[in-house]
Amino acid sequence: MDNNNIVRNLRVLWRTTHHFYAKAALGQYDSVRRTNAFDEDALTPVLRAVTNRDHSALSRVVSLGLLGVIPELLGLTPGRRMILIPSEDLLLLEDHGNVIGRHRPPRWCPVLLRILASGDSSKERIVAGLWGLRAYNPELHDPPVRTTIHRLRTFLQPHVSWIEVSDAGYRTTVPVHLVTGPEQPVAEPPPLWEEGEIPTLEPRGESLAPSSAVAGLAPRQLVYQRLEELEHASVPELARSLELSNSTVLRALRGLMEERRVECHGFARATRYRLRAPTG
Repeated sequence: MDNNNIVRNLRVLWRTTHHFYAKAALGQYDSVRRTNAFDEDALTPVLRAVTNRDHSALSRVVSLGLLGVIPELLGLTPGRRMILIPSEDLLLLEDHGNVIGRHRPPRWCPVLLRILASGDSSKERIVAGLWGLRAYNPELHDPPVRTTIHRLRTFLQPHVSWIEVSDAGYRTTVPVHLVTGPEQPVAEPPPLWEEGEIPTLEPRGESLAPSSAVAGLAPRQLVYQRLEELEHASVPELARSLELSNSTVLRALRGLMEERRVECHGFARATRYRLRAPTG
């Protein structure tokens, strides 16, 4: 039997049985497509890079799904920690060798974790660090802070206890290891809340002066009148046209919805408000 027939028969045997002897023999005869005798041979260079702490192999390790070896690749001893890898859009949760991967974490997540990992972080610090607000108002900002922490804990399941709440503020109970390089800086994330949702404060000592056409009217009445003129509108659109702050318009809209005079449709940036159709 000539070599061509041998190679052809070996290929058929390998495709039908996946027997490693057939694959090894095929690697000896097939001069065009050399194959490894064992599937594990493809991992040898990767595992060697892990042993040598070669960080350039990180992308290859992630693409192969070998998340459990990443702490060793980074030179970390087994323990409890969170490992942020922005270049791979990945967050790892390690619990003494047991590694869970969270792909595509929210873009606000790295900044929030870095704030909490620095120690007890007050609500004022979270508001300033995450949203860039210089003024803190408990009535406006406490609800979104609590919602933010809840979203983070949900993302970290089953390790929700790694985010701790105390009288002094919020913090992580495990260290956060950030993997970056000079060629891969960590980009600043966008705001957590979509436009029109984030509570803001009007500048101290000054207020937005209403136009002469709407002076003397309550914000709720102004918003309702403007929606009578428009088919639908977003919070920023109403705020600009009425010369009011987003937070003032949003409070007015919430009151109108509680009175069942206004309804909303859409989600996030696409949220629009309109008057409710009369019933009966």
